Amino acid sequence: MDSVMKQEKYWDIGICWAVRILASLLVALVLVIFIGESFFYPGEGPPNPFKQPLPVQIEFAGMFAILIGMIVGWRWEGIAAALVLSGVIVFHIIQGKLWLNWVFGLFDLVGLLFLLCWWLKTPRRMRE
Repeated sequence: MDSVMKQEKYWDIGICWAVRILASLLVALVLVIFIGESFFYPGEGPPNPFKQPLPVQIEFAGMFAILIGMIVGWRWEGIAAALVLSGVIVFHIIQGKLWLNWVFGLFDLVGLLFLLCWWLKTPRRMRE
């Protein structure tokens, strides 16, 4: 019985660390794209979110929520899951599609894994 509990605990730890690493890689990818836009197109740079049409502004807010959620996920998995999944849902609603592409599939996965990690770490009496 004790070895089963330890094995479950190792799975919990493994899932939580895997989602943290994946989230960090995705944040790094977004930062590389953002810095690349600024570096390789010095006159243009990234677009000003406040001068974009309303749907694009809402998507920027969704992406901001996703990024903040992935950073916050290192400490608070529940808050991270709420932020990432709400940002992803905003993207899906604005685009009008359930599947956008594989990159946004990774954002979906990160949000769901943060939710799973929070659920595994939260004692049962706290969830009821």
